[in-house]
Amino acid sequence: MNKKLLNLKDMHKQNYDKFGKIENISFINELAIGFSKKNKKIPSRFHYDLNGSKYFEKITKLKEYYVTRTEKKILKQLSQEMKNIFDDDSAFIEFGSGSADKIS
Repeated sequence: MNKKLLNLKDMHKQNYDKFGKIENISFINELAIGFSKKNKKIPSRFHYDLNGSKYFEKITKLKEYYVTRTEKKILKQLSQEMKNIFDDDSAFIEFGSGSADKIS
C-alpha cells in the first residue's frame, strides 16, 4: 500500500465540523485507513448508495445483526404508550432509516 495515502499531514487543509470531527478527508484516504486496520472496514457512509442500501437491508436480516430486530421489538412494546403521547396529526421520523421498515 502506498504509505503516502495514510500520511494525513500531506492532505489538504483539514476543516472541523461542529462536533470536532475532521471533514474533507478524501475517499481514497478513508478507504486506505479502513483497509489498513487489522479488522478491515469501509466507513459506513460509503455503504449508502442504492447498492449499499440494498446490501445493508440484507445485513439487517441476518441472525447475527440484532440491532434492527431489537429496535422493532422495543417500538412494538412501546407503541400503545406512544399512541397515547402523540396525537393523530403527529409524524414519526426516523433519520437514516433505510427502508423505514421499523416504523411502517
